[in-house]
Amino acid sequence: MSLSRSRVVVGLGVAALFAAIGLTGLVSRSLSVSTFAAQSKASAPGAEQKPLEFLAGKWRFAGTTHDSQFGKGGKTTGTTSCEWFDGRFHLVCRGEFTEADGTKATQMEIIGYSKMERMYERFHIDSSGGSSKATATLNGKTWGWHGTATLDGKKTRFDFPVTQTSQDSYTVKVTMTPEGGKPAVLEEVTATRIK
Repeated sequence: MSLSRSRVVVGLGVAALFAAIGLTGLVSRSLSVSTFAAQSKASAPGAEQKPLEFLAGKWRFAGTTHDSQFGKGGKTTGTTSCEWFDGRFHLVCRGEFTEADGTKATQMEIIGYSKMERMYERFHIDSSGGSSKATATLNGKTWGWHGTATLDGKKTRFDFPVTQTSQDSYTVKVTMTPEGGKPAVLEEVTATRIK
């Protein structure tokens, strides 16, 4: 499986390399109906959406990737803009970035809170053909984002905490842990609000 570094850092300054589980048939339809029913009862955003307000706006990020199975390390840069979707339950973010090798790409994310799962969710697509899903809990000013993917036949966990360091900045550290292996830092990113 060949994966580009663009699936490591995007949007909020990060994209993990994990795949969403594809549900089909009756299970998928019943989950969709349940999710719709649970969310349609909410007429206004709750306290869970309040922390997302920090991410709304325009951001510039700069990061350092480390040598890994995905390629040689180096500097990564980009910008992203996050706006509230109608109803103010989800943020929609669009951005562009340049990888360490000079490759440019674009991305889009949807970030929100699932009352059913009681955690934050992030859905991502990019112009390199990548897509991913992650979940997070919020502890103070840190979103503990994580997801999994199968790489080289091994289940691999990706962790990328997003920590608010000031009203106008945050940091991200992407770590990959293969099944039965040791964690390895893939990337470290700092994002700054564009005023």
